[in-house]
Amino acid sequence: MHFLMLILSVMTFTVKDKNTVTADGTWPYSMEASYHCTYQKGTVRANDTATLVVSGLDGLTIQSTDVYVRSNKSAGGGELKAFVNGNVVSTKSGTLEEWVGSYDKDNFHPIRIIAKPCKEVNQVKIQLIGTTNSLYIEKYVFQCANVSARMVTLMSGDEVFDTMTEDVGGSGVELPEMEDKEHWAFVGWSGSAFQQTTVPPEIIPAGTYYPHQDETLWAVYRYHVSMEECVATDIQSGVYIYANTADGTALSGMVEDGNMYPTKVNLNDENQYYYLAFDGTGTKATLMHLLSETYIGYTGTQLVYDAASEWCVYHDGTRTALYIVQNGSTYVLWQSFAASLDDEPKTKLVLTNDLTVSPTVLYDLSNMPEEPVYTCYPAYGLGLEQSKEVGPKKAIQGIYRFPFGPYDLIIENGVKRLGIRD
Repeated sequence: MHFLMLILSVMTFTVKDKNTVTADGTWPYSMEASYHCTYQKGTVRANDTATLVVSGLDGLTIQSTDVYVRSNKSAGGGELKAFVNGNVVSTKSGTLEEWVGSYDKDNFHPIRIIAKPCKEVNQVKIQLIGTTNSLYIEKYVFQCANVSARMVTLMSGDEVFDTMTEDVGGSGVELPEMEDKEHWAFVGWSGSAFQQTTVPPEIIPAGTYYPHQDETLWAVYRYHVSMEECVATDIQSGVYIYANTADGTALSGMVEDGNMYPTKVNLNDENQYYYLAFDGTGTKATLMHLLSETYIGYTGTQLVYDAASEWCVYHDGTRTALYIVQNGSTYVLWQSFAASLDDEPKTKLVLTNDLTVSPTVLYDLSNMPEEPVYTCYPAYGLGLEQSKEVGPKKAIQGIYRFPFGPYDLIIENGVKRLGIRD
């Protein structure tokens, strides 16, 4: 003979005022309770109503529900109704004398309104409609069967990374932070697996997670290129971020009222993207803010809006500096400069004696995807490679490459072909 042990928990909702109950006991994390009495606190006269609604119960089983009430000295009656998931499951009409044997103005008595187990409960409503003055509600007590503990299977690509089970049903599990992969940054978890997409998926963050059933989750990664990999060592006309490695700031936006303001360097921030058009020697260039298609220019040592000024370019290895020479003095375009601690940092032309020690660099964005790419299978590599020509008012041209078994499916200008992967 097999015995089934039923572990019960108790939820108690005590009336505080005509619009509030206080909750005590054990309940699902998503539980919410609302209460309203048309008269005051828990007092129900003829034609008054008091209604408790408990939702977010996450499919638990309610074994029983008692409403604790008292009456006047010699009167007090009404109709109790219980609704589960919107359906009436029980009705009890009468007076307190009929329910417990006598009227009682001093002591509260439990009136059982749900007597049989109700399974898969997400919402329960208990309503008392007064018929005879007066009944008084003290509290509602629910006996509940704990939901079964749920198991979550965590997938890393095609492999099971871990299985996690709640200590008790509804207690949740702790989703871990996964390590980043080469070129792929972990962003969270997904309830469904997918290959590469540029549409941001619904992400379940690492941390406490409350499953509604046994579930499988997949680790989600976003493609990224490290800053170190993007530092330009061979400069040619293209889109760059002009950054300062000493303080992590970048040139940002366009010139407004003679001012520019730096922001923290971010390879995904399009407001930091600039098109540099170099001359044949690579020592001169114009500088254009890509989003607004306005030039960053100068007059004297002041920045000016939308002037196609010619900037001098210092480049040696990984260092690149944009500068000008005025009256025999050299001024470097400095991303973030403040004359004192109280001043707001601005982008300025700053006098320098030695460009060779400038910590400024260009981050080459030619290896960056047009849009963020997400995947559950980072081991397959980037399935979207893009070769593009970018410049002022030029259309972006693309070659799209997707892994397909031992081959690559290549789409170029709308034409598909298969290629053997190297």
